[in-house]
Amino acid sequence: MSSLCEALPLVYSDLCDHVSDVDRQLLASENPFAPARAAFPTSGEFVAYVMTGHLGYHLGQLVAWRAAAGLGRLRRPDKLAA
Repeated sequence: MSSLCEALPLVYSDLCDHVSDVDRQLLASENPFAPARAAFPTSGEFVAYVMTGHLGYHLGQLVAWRAAAGLGRLRRPDKLAA
């Protein structure tokens, strides 16, 4: 679990750091990942999805795995010290 939690921000921060430097024409081009092309026709739309919805999907997986391991929430409001 700790390896997954450490790897996640590294992968996504790399994408966030570099997407602003991508040529706008490239982002406007057809999505090269054919299975996702119907939902995300351009590369830019697909990148936006990867940076938001896809990230959220993986965060949800980590939360589910934590719960399955009995680790509970990270910071439960009802357990915080007064």
